[in-house]
Amino acid sequence: MPASLQKAVRVLIAVFVWCTVASAAFAAKAQAAEAEVLAFAAASTTNALTEIAALYTAAGHGKVALSFGSSSTLAKQIESGAPADIFLSANANWMDYLEGKQLLEKGSRADLLGNRIVLIVPTASAAQPVVIDRGFDFSVLLGKDG
Repeated sequence: MPASLQKAVRVLIAVFVWCTVASAAFAAKAQAAEAEVLAFAAASTTNALTEIAALYTAAGHGKVALSFGSSSTLAKQIESGAPADIFLSANANWMDYLEGKQLLEKGSRADLLGNRIVLIVPTASAAQPVVIDRGFDFSVLLGKDG
């Protein structure tokens, strides 16, 4: 399966999982006439979650308010009492932080997405797979012209 298709499948799976998790969080609020759920999410998820929220609302499940920012800022706001129904962090350490303070609903945490560095080369390249570790010198791979 091509890498681009694998990525698209992973994104769709992540969206499905997020919607499933969100649906559970939204269920209690859905009983209200103008149900609104407040989701705190990492700024890097702005495009995807804005689209997901619009689809969710269009499907008649209620309104979704989105608050985007850095994971650390959002976690500190939650710690200070901000009423987030959902927290989508880009940093597992901030989820650990909130969990350590018992500010996450037990059993509600799920790891949805991850990041990887991918190096792309022309198909005619003789480049071989490399192991990227701390201190790895990317300039060796990029060559003198970058």
